[in-house]
Amino acid sequence: MAVPQEKVDAYLSSLDLPEELKQVPQVNVGFVGLDPKNVETHKTIVDAFTSSRKVDTHGIHYSIIAGDREFPPAKPKRTTYEWFLPKGILKRKWMKKHLYDLPAVVIIFFDLDWGDPAWNEKKIGCSSRVKAIRAALTTQQTRLAVVLVQRAAAGDDPQAAERAADLCAACDLPPKSLWVLPITDHLSQYAMRLESAFYELAQTYYHQRVKAIRAHRELLSKSHHQALFVRHQFKLGFFCEVRQDMAAAYKAYQQGYAHLLELPTTDLTLCELKVVAAMLSFKVCRLAFRQNLPRDAIAHFRRHVELFRARVGPQELAVEHCGWLAQQYQWFGEVFDQAIQMGLPAIQTQHPGLYFEQAALHGRKRHQTAAALPLDGAQYPSPDPLAGSLETDFFGQRPWRPAGRNVELMDTEREKLGVLAIQLCERSVNHHNLVIPLLSSAISHFKKYHCPRMKERLMVQMAEEYALSGDHDKAVILLGKVLLLYRSERWWPLVVQVASLGLRSAYLSCQLEPYLAMAAALLSAAVPTPAEQRARLDANVHRLMARQPPEPEPGCAVAAGWPAALAAVHQPVPLELSSRDTLVSCSASFGAARYQQGRPLTVRLRLANLSAAPLPLQTARVAVAGRGAQTAAGGPLPAGAERVLTLDVPARLAELGSVVWLETVALELAAPDCLPLRLEWKLSLGDEQLHQSMFGLPVGAPFAELGGLCATVVPRPARLTLAADHRPPALVGEVYQLEACLTCDDLGAEVTDLVLEVSLLGADEETAKNTFVVYGDMCQPLSQPLQLPCGSVQPLASCRQLLGVQCLTAAGRQLQLAARYSEQTEAGLCQGRVAHTVGLEVVHPFQMSVRAVALTLEPVEAVGADQTALLIAQITNTGPHTVRLRSTLLQMDETLFTVCDSEGEEEDGTTSEDGAPAGGGLRDLVLQPMESATECVAVTAGAAAGAAQPGSYTVIWNRSEWDDRPVSTVSPAPALQVVPCPLQVTADLPAHGTVRTPLAVRYTVTNRSAHVYSLMMLMEPSDGFIFAGNKRYQFRVVPGGSRQLTYNLYPRLSGRLTLPRPRLTLYRDGAPVEAAELIDAALRHLPTHICVMPQEKGGPHDVQGLTDSIRAL
Repeated sequence: MAVPQEKVDAYLSSLDLPEELKQVPQVNVGFVGLDPKNVETHKTIVDAFTSSRKVDTHGIHYSIIAGDREFPPAKPKRTTYEWFLPKGILKRKWMKKHLYDLPAVVIIFFDLDWGDPAWNEKKIGCSSRVKAIRAALTTQQTRLAVVLVQRAAAGDDPQAAERAADLCAACDLPPKSLWVLPITDHLSQYAMRLESAFYELAQTYYHQRVKAIRAHRELLSKSHHQALFVRHQFKLGFFCEVRQDMAAAYKAYQQGYAHLLELPTTDLTLCELKVVAAMLSFKVCRLAFRQNLPRDAIAHFRRHVELFRARVGPQELAVEHCGWLAQQYQWFGEVFDQAIQMGLPAIQTQHPGLYFEQAALHGRKRHQTAAALPLDGAQYPSPDPLAGSLETDFFGQRPWRPAGRNVELMDTEREKLGVLAIQLCERSVNHHNLVIPLLSSAISHFKKYHCPRMKERLMVQMAEEYALSGDHDKAVILLGKVLLLYRSERWWPLVVQVASLGLRSAYLSCQLEPYLAMAAALLSAAVPTPAEQRARLDANVHRLMARQPPEPEPGCAVAAGWPAALAAVHQPVPLELSSRDTLVSCSASFGAARYQQGRPLTVRLRLANLSAAPLPLQTARVAVAGRGAQTAAGGPLPAGAERVLTLDVPARLAELGSVVWLETVALELAAPDCLPLRLEWKLSLGDEQLHQSMFGLPVGAPFAELGGLCATVVPRPARLTLAADHRPPALVGEVYQLEACLTCDDLGAEVTDLVLEVSLLGADEETAKNTFVVYGDMCQPLSQPLQLPCGSVQPLASCRQLLGVQCLTAAGRQLQLAARYSEQTEAGLCQGRVAHTVGLEVVHPFQMSVRAVALTLEPVEAVGADQTALLIAQITNTGPHTVRLRSTLLQMDETLFTVCDSEGEEEDGTTSEDGAPAGGGLRDLVLQPMESATECVAVTAGAAAGAAQPGSYTVIWNRSEWDDRPVSTVSPAPALQVVPCPLQVTADLPAHGTVRTPLAVRYTVTNRSAHVYSLMMLMEPSDGFIFAGNKRYQFRVVPGGSRQLTYNLYPRLSGRLTLPRPRLTLYRDGAPVEAAELIDAALRHLPTHICVMPQEKGGPHDVQGLTDSIRAL
């Protein structure tokens, strides 16, 4: 007998956790005196407290209370529990009372301004309303407060303080329980402040509740009041949770659960124990997750399940126990999921999907247990034993039993009727509708945490549930998805099971395409389908092609909808196959692995009929990626026969270098009075291993067995040969000549649209910017490829292009020369390309250095004013080529120096005949490899002193064999400093002397200052000379004047001899003055040595001749 649905729903609701337990308890605040339905101002106030609340505000539940509301009465206080015996554990209405019925704080709103003319009358009305609410609450500990709704902020109203005290006295309220709410634009801010005050007032109420519960607990005895220990701990945890003291609430619920386990268990109390244990475990686990204690929550739940798994109770109610276990796993999965949404991380081995799966498992076991109950012919008892199951005084107690935990089983017959009612309700419950959402939740979590195998397994279970519930359409959809996954992973035994289940659902729902797809999966050569089933399926497929209903699947009744389903088909039915050996053995391949551009492609299609009856093959169509589909005519294909079809794919010139693959192969089976079928194979995108896996072949099978699924379009053989003629290495700065030679063969017509492209390979940006191509009058950097049109070339003819490559840095380069051209073919104008890479080594042409020396050839960094220095430039040809130096040019700071030419005259800025700057000493000089050239240029400092800018030394050169483009190479010259020289001493002496031959030396002392210098010159002796003249001579030099001192030197030795060195001393007022810096600067550039040559043979050797010479001196 079927139980009415409303009774089944009531039965299921009695087994579920109560809604007030699932929600987070909040502070209950009641509003009195507001009429939001009729008064707009009151509606604005209510919205300010409820609608505009933020997430981080206090957890408060606001309720509108009428003025005549009756509140739950307070229980009489007990002084002892000695003779009190509890009738149950947790009262059903207790949580609702404290969440909705009994507010912690009652807020009385009253419209009253401080300056209201009828202040006294309204004060009396306000106090009357407060007294009425206080009388309705009787002995409850609910807090009272008054909020005065005023039209504007009071500001500094002098009457406010006095009238506020008067009103508090009239209402018997403390001053802290009176607030003012101005109706202004800042109403929401005032509401937030009042909310904090309401919350603090409610905290005192719940704190008093907690103290009262703890006081009651001290009066209890474990021998008689074990249930009260559980009840009081639950109440304590509930109030702590309202106060948001989560740690205390968590501890109280844990202690309540521990007290619950100490209660004695009998068949009469087992149901109540399990219900209360579930409620306490729900609270413990949720609070553990909120306190970031996921391991504690999981450990508590596992212990909870293990403790009650074996407490089945009477075997007649085993089905109810299965439902209770399913419910435990379900609510824990939901709590776990909520924690994850709040930021708790989960892992692959511990996530909510595991618990939803267990809930579904116990749900299926619940269905199996309910189906095995011996209820044939049983009638639902009357009166209903389950009536009022949601209205019992305590959670978990049977409605047919009298209230109380210690009653004995008095009415055995009524107990049997209650058990029968539960069994009949379980038999009437649609367990599939309960299991399917659980499986769906588990699938989503296994998918989220990357567990594909578990997801597929649960999808099969979900499809089974759909099939058992009669929803075969959804079962077929799920099984079709799983079948593709199992088939791609080659789980052939699983493919057989899934396809067989899908075949039953497709048959019962009369779905033609899914039925053919499942049958094709079982007919695949790779699937281990039994021979009898394979023969039956093959016959059913041919029956469907003949528009006849298939034979029923084993264990299925005849489906009456097949004739109508077959009659409604007019277009070919698509049947996508994943195996090449299903009904028809199909093997497609290209005729070759590579095709030249412009040549048509050939596709070979080998077909074999694997069924036991002929197939009416009408057409065969092959789709090639990017080239559309090609069709070939077929014909009847007898059983076991083979046929090879060849299809030509037209050529396309735009596919050069691309890979062309076979996308699909389709066979159209059609004949008069037959069901048209279109067999389709979707081939992989050139991935042979994937294709082998789908076709069931071993990975690594020969390519010839599988067939070539892709082909490459390669360029046609190049008509041109490209070569480069040059003389490496290239020199930095020169225009390096490179000649590209293009030669055409005689295998076709002329080559047109010839373009020579020059580019750099693998060069960085800096190197590309310092590399230029010179072509005619054009000079372009190679940061971008350069394209040079070259016209056309006839067969067996050549084309030469001379290019200049200028490299400004000494770094190797890879220069690519590529020629693009067009030629006429049978498919149209075809593009061709040939490339040649030139490795270019770039070296410096020579090594240059410029140094500054004094006239004594000593290195100097500073030159005195009006003095002369020498700049010596050295050029060494370090390259392998002969270099011609056209000219050189030295440039110095013109404000401080004057450069003299090779003849000692100042330069005039003229140029030579070849356009090179004049003034250099090296002209038209040829340097062979590793030869050097040296040039000495005199520079004279001006009268002004200062630091000069760095100069430059420029060499104009070119290769000896390339004279058309001279190259300019610049080397830096030293920056000399011109220092002032007030006193200057110069020496005039011959270039060399001869032993025993007198030579004259003249010293000139010049005063370039504005002061008169009094000097004394002292000649130091030298071992190599005898000199005649003033050894010590004191004199004066006026400003701008000079004084000459002449000495005759007589060399005694030959070689490089040290000259007698003069020493100057400055005198002032007849006394010597320390002026070392001035004297050193004056004597710095005097020669210190002279070369003395030996005397010629036959010269005077006698003493008399020497005496005469000395006398002559």
